[in-house]
Amino acid sequence: MLRLKQQYLLVSCSLQDMIRLFRQRDLDWAHFPDKFAVQLNDTHPALAVPELMRLLMDEHGLGWDEAWAAATRAFGYTNHTLLPEALETWSLPLFASVLPRHLEIIYEINRRFLEEARARLPADEGRIRAAVAHRRARGEARAHGRTWRASRATPSTAWRRSTRSCSSRPCCRTSTRSGRTASSTSPTASRRGASSRSRTRGLARLVTSAIGDKWVRELEELRGLEKLADDPGFCHEWRKVKLENKRALAAKLEQLGLPRIAPEALLDVQVKRIHEYKRQHLAALHAIALYLRVLEERDEGSAPRTLLFAGKAAPGYKLAKLVIRLLHGIAEVVNSDKKVGHRLKVVFAPDLTVKLGQRIYPAADLSEQISLAGKEASGTGNMKFAMNGALTIGTLDGANVEIREAVGEDHFFLFG
Repeated sequence: MLRLKQQYLLVSCSLQDMIRLFRQRDLDWAHFPDKFAVQLNDTHPALAVPELMRLLMDEHGLGWDEAWAAATRAFGYTNHTLLPEALETWSLPLFASVLPRHLEIIYEINRRFLEEARARLPADEGRIRAAVAHRRARGEARAHGRTWRASRATPSTAWRRSTRSCSSRPCCRTSTRSGRTASSTSPTASRRGASSRSRTRGLARLVTSAIGDKWVRELEELRGLEKLADDPGFCHEWRKVKLENKRALAAKLEQLGLPRIAPEALLDVQVKRIHEYKRQHLAALHAIALYLRVLEERDEGSAPRTLLFAGKAAPGYKLAKLVIRLLHGIAEVVNSDKKVGHRLKVVFAPDLTVKLGQRIYPAADLSEQISLAGKEASGTGNMKFAMNGALTIGTLDGANVEIREAVGEDHFFLFG
């Protein structure tokens, strides 16, 4: 009940603020979708649809058709994972007790939708079950979008209403489209990922000094660096920048009370939301395997390595919290073993924030993107690592597919 109330509070506050700003300009309600694009990610903010309908009808006097036209054009939806934890459902008695008016609106949305769909698709109940109340729904990356569409009953082109293309929106640059559904890779701006933030300016300055500044807006310009791959001076400066970034991260981690790490060691990083579906579990088992290799003196010739983990888990997600505890337990054993010394460190950075991420991304040597293929889209974090010069080990899923195409197979270590 608390989570349902929290989600309603957040979407209602956001929508009411949009409406407040919109009414200051005294525009016709038909222009609301032209001024505000409301992006829904997974099902967490899905209450925004009936809430906007409620606000427009009950608070501002619009009729159903006028309110529905505004809502349909204003909302966009991105599905990030096909796993059930991100596709929340609520029991009918709970929903009815907390949000009875919204349940009425949802019933009416469903009734009208089924009526329209059956009129256009008689005797085709399978295709009738589809997403409503959005101008475009998409999967987070090309491969993910295809899997998502295959797993959901998608309406046929016979009844898909035409909608204005949303390709001009930064959040919806699509690579493949099918009616109102699309597949695209959630972009991360290069000027943020690798240029304007203070922690990455060293790399940005180096790149700009070598090839000019057009790469900030056109990443294809980075191909100009290829001719410098064997340039001793440029490679020396590149390593120097990376080392400085790792020193800055080491200082920050020490400030947070974490074990001291050697900036010269290979920094192997997995910064992802903590889930039970194997990515952190696999990385934890890898940490144990590396530790045993050191104890058994089987790591000869291997570079000293720091395994850095960071990420959050939902408050009630017991198994994910146990994964965090496991990582802490491994770190306690490894970091206190004098036989290991500088050869291996395991660190879990708490309270992952944007500011901490801005120190981690430019410092990483290896980016761990080993989510279960076909289930989790591996969104923008992998791009931020790649843009800051980290090599990727990953499954062929989500944005990893496009990263591999961009950097070349020789610079992407395929896992699974």
